[in-house]
This record gives sequence, structure tokens and C-alpha cells, in this order.
Amino acid sequence: MNKDSTPEIRLDKSRDFSTIHGERNPEDPHYHAHYVQDGLPFSADEILVPDDGRNASWTEALEREDGTTKIVRHHPLYNDRMRATVAKRMKKLASTKRVVARAAPRPDGEDEVEQRLEFGADEVNLISWLKGEINYTPNEVFAAVKKRYGASYSRLREVVVELVDDQKLVADAEVSPKLLALLDEAKSSAAA
Repeated sequence: MNKDSTPEIRLDKSRDFSTIHGERNPEDPHYHAHYVQDGLPFSADEILVPDDGRNASWTEALEREDGTTKIVRHHPLYNDRMRATVAKRMKKLASTKRVVARAAPRPDGEDEVEQRLEFGADEVNLISWLKGEINYTPNEVFAAVKKRYGASYSRLREVVVELVDDQKLVADAEVSPKLLALLDEAKSSAAA
């Protein structure tokens, strides 16, 4: 892993987010944006879409199938407020020790590359926790679940059941083996 690589900010589907729909052409800076969370665009892979660096809108002439030309106005992907939000998040990431490296497939089908996922000190990504990508103390998990879902728990088994079975944050097949054992234990005790 390259120590100088820029950390990636990931979408946290356990918090509020929006989806983006509609057709866009590859020249549109919003082409790769599929989700929005905290006003920032995220790709279909749930990774923050990089800033295109543009500040002003521009036009492009697109040829239609019938041979006519259509003028399309493109707007920049980021504005100053969004850039400030990213800078603030990156500053938080720089102060944290929560770094997870995992293999990620390359789009061109070549060998997998290592992907760095970094999380801020006060952010609890429940989906990444369920998948085993990052570890949190039980108290951090309990506090995040209480804040997001208004439910108080004192056992991790109860939290896993809430997040997987009730909230459906991830499928059973995606849950880490350690947490899956808790989920299976809860299901077997409920069946008895």
C-alpha cells in the first residue's frame, strides 16, 4: 500500500443518504455520482467521487441519433461548500488511527489492488463494522445504534440482529464470521 495515497471517504448507508437517477453522458461531471450524503457525491462503489476542479459551468454540443445537435450545459461537480466539507473530513481522517486495507478489484480486470478505507474518529460506519472491515468497541457501536435508531442495547448479539434482520443494512452472507456467529446464536435461541 502506498503510504502517500489519498484516503477514500466512503458512503455510510447506515445513515441518511440520497440516490441519483436519470441518464447522463460520460462527459457530464455528475456521470459517476450515484449517491449523495452530507451534500457530497458518491460513486456506485460507495466511494467519494473526486473533485473535477471546475468552478464555472460550460456547454457541449451533443449529436443526437437523428443527426440533430443538442446543446447541453454542464455544471461543476463541486462547489466551495462541498470542498470545505471534504477538507474538514480529510482533516478528521488525518487524526484517526482507523485505517483498513482490503483488496479491491480493478475495473480493467487486472490483479486486485489494495484499497485504503479510513474512518474519522467520531464516525461509526455500521455497515463496514458488520462486514468485518473495521473494529469498534462495543460502547461505540451501542452509542451509534442509539443515535441512529433510538434503540438501546447492552449486547452485541442484539445489535447484530437489529442491524441485519430488522434494519437490513447488509445481507447475512456479507456479515463477518465473528458477528455471523452472534446472529446464528440469536436465531437458534429464538427458535428454541
